[in-house]
Amino acid sequence: MKLGGERERLTQLRQSSEGLLWIVLGLYAIGAIVLFSVRGADRSEGEFSIAWSPLRARLIEIAVGLSLALLVSRVPLTWFRRHLRALLVGTAITLILVFVPPFSVYSHGARRWLNLGPIGFQPSEIAKIVLVLFTADFLTRHHGRLTDFRRGFLPPNLVLGFFTLLILFEPDFGTSIFLWGTCSILLVIGGVQWRHLAAVVLCGAPLVLLVAIQRFDHIARRFNIFLNLRADYQMDRSLIALGSGGWTGVGLGASREKLGYLPESANDFVFAAWGEETGFIGTAIVLLLFGLFIWFGARLVLSLRDRFAFLIGAGLVIQIAGQAAMNIAVVTGTVPPKGIPLPFVSAGGSSLLATSLAVGLLWACARAELAGETVPGGTVRGWRRWLPRRRNLSTTS
Repeated sequence: MKLGGERERLTQLRQSSEGLLWIVLGLYAIGAIVLFSVRGADRSEGEFSIAWSPLRARLIEIAVGLSLALLVSRVPLTWFRRHLRALLVGTAITLILVFVPPFSVYSHGARRWLNLGPIGFQPSEIAKIVLVLFTADFLTRHHGRLTDFRRGFLPPNLVLGFFTLLILFEPDFGTSIFLWGTCSILLVIGGVQWRHLAAVVLCGAPLVLLVAIQRFDHIARRFNIFLNLRADYQMDRSLIALGSGGWTGVGLGASREKLGYLPESANDFVFAAWGEETGFIGTAIVLLLFGLFIWFGARLVLSLRDRFAFLIGAGLVIQIAGQAAMNIAVVTGTVPPKGIPLPFVSAGGSSLLATSLAVGLLWACARAELAGETVPGGTVRGWRRWLPRRRNLSTTS
């Protein structure tokens, strides 16, 4: 590789890392503002009242999340590979414990939360990150046999299927399918035959959907409402909130839908509450920030030469971008409700810490390459550079 090209690549890595930092800080800020407005500020009746506790709680979560991201960014990637088995076992144990009454928290007809004394979190959020690490590690260690169905396609999908089923029976249909879908895309990027994946999806997806509809009433109800274009209260209130915002919104703290009309206005439907109070301009800013996140994330990933780091980065960028797209699609009525939060913005410490951890891993990939901790390979330019056949991606042991 020419010296100029290598210098250009490293400069792109630094710029992309810095760009991600500013984008994440911007999304953090929007999340704090909208949650304070929805939960702590009220001027809907003409009198302005403030409760500061929601803002303080969110700022603490942001501080912890950012600190976690910076801490993880200093961890060598080889540490995650050495301890991957322990991470998988620990994640599986936490997912199983949500079914054990002393530890589980039953809420909204599901057991998705784990209560360990003063600590409560959603294990599925951690599973999203750990399974990306597992998929990237498998694709790196076994890159020579990925085109074989029995040795290359089946082993990772058995592991992914086990975790997906645990999350599905919480029940959390949206997160389970989203997690498996994200890792499946990463498998194809890493070299697994897409024909194998297509065959499994065509044969297995109808069966999984049928079992889910028969097993869980809320899934059947959501699909029935969506497919028959029937009115749904939550979706109606979401669209009313977005439509009420107009161009500039009704003003921060002046939302009417947050007063018990729009369910989950601070969680899964926070984008609707933000749209009502800030209008088209506010929603466009959020879309712009996520678009820039994808842009800087893609630039960072395409600048990596180490195969393991490349696959981690690709999986995490796809995961965060896909989660944002899915949440906004639900809020706007494009797809049935899934229970997937808006990254960095929705209320909930588990989601914020998990996405912060993902960003920290992206920075760890960039830092390792900048510090020379990985073995560089050749440079391939053009849009096909991420394809395994066209890139000389080195491996880390």
